[in-house]
Amino acid sequence: DQERGLHNLQHVAMAASWNIQRLALYHSGRAEAVYSDGSAAILHPSAKGAKGPMTVTFFACNGVRQRLLSSCLPREFCGKILAAATIRDRFHPMPSVLSSPAKKRLRRLQLLTHVVWPSCEMGTQRHEDGSISIESLDRNSKLLLAPHGRSYVVDWWQPVPSTDRESRMENAPGCQMATESFGTGVGYEHIYQVQCFYVEHVEIPWLYPLFLALMQHVAPSADAAYAHSSTTRRLVGLKARLEDCLATGQLVDSGKGVTAPLPSNGNGLDTVGNACDHVSPAVCMGEVSEGPVRVLWTPTATLWLHPDQGEATIDVSRGTPTQPAQCLLMESSLKGRFWKRLGPGGPGGPGGEVILSEMKSVSTGPESQRGLELIDEAAQWLRHNALADTRSTGCSDTGSTGFPS
Repeated sequence: DQERGLHNLQHVAMAASWNIQRLALYHSGRAEAVYSDGSAAILHPSAKGAKGPMTVTFFACNGVRQRLLSSCLPREFCGKILAAATIRDRFHPMPSVLSSPAKKRLRRLQLLTHVVWPSCEMGTQRHEDGSISIESLDRNSKLLLAPHGRSYVVDWWQPVPSTDRESRMENAPGCQMATESFGTGVGYEHIYQVQCFYVEHVEIPWLYPLFLALMQHVAPSADAAYAHSSTTRRLVGLKARLEDCLATGQLVDSGKGVTAPLPSNGNGLDTVGNACDHVSPAVCMGEVSEGPVRVLWTPTATLWLHPDQGEATIDVSRGTPTQPAQCLLMESSLKGRFWKRLGPGGPGGPGGEVILSEMKSVSTGPESQRGLELIDEAAQWLRHNALADTRSTGCSDTGSTGFPS
């Protein structure tokens, strides 16, 4: 049944005449997606966190707006909403159940609520491309640090509470798998999640393995100049946070393994925004009143935004989400005025070119031109986040539906 559901879902995706051109993910959990056919969608955070159905606003190519609940989407919209939710959940700490039909699942006798990581660096593995992985002792979770040491991928099994049955897209093409797999049986349903985060955005479950992986990342280049790199400074911050989590009992070190709680459904990571949906993201993407943006994703690049620092990182990678091969990485400084291009190995690798955003030179090739275009786009989103930090009022009052009145 599961294989048939995945096959149907893949068939729908292959037959589609559209793809997602870009998706903006807010810290609140809101996501704005623009499709190649001119349509767009907004996924609003649920008032019940990951447990409740999300509210969705869909804009047709001609700008006509429809407000819907994820639990009762029309069949013709399901493919697009599912694609947007899948990308949204790749980058948000708490994935929603909206993307579950596109992911593999299994039923376990015990509910997975914690993960146990090896308590020493012996559990880490360095790969030929420079990436570093660490697997949990129970082999249910894994963390992979990219070769440049700026982003990491985690895969884990997310338990699905019975209340999420109300949130299934029962009318979606290829989503019959979700209905069948929620039948009565022994054990608990779990969904396989694969997510990607920037090293500045780390939740408690991934804190300790990321610390171990970064320690291995800097080990080969531990010279005097590299000691003052941003990676080393991150390690200092991670160590302080680790000590605090161990002291408060959020992490438990038994001497053989470090136990951490897995993200749980409805743990409050999602916050209810203002549900602004007056304009299609295809016309104007970005709503200041909804707060800062966390990630801007396109098929060729990922822009990581760091609102607490006022900086950004541009990551243009080849490969798959679980095995990224670095092609281009640029980090901003002084609120986006300067951009430094880093090589595949991070600060220790080739590269080092510094660009002043106000004095960008004429490009000498398509790759350089693409880099300058990404810098311009990053500057726009840095301004968006700066404005979002200074605004505290919403676009309008919201009613009981969560949409503006």
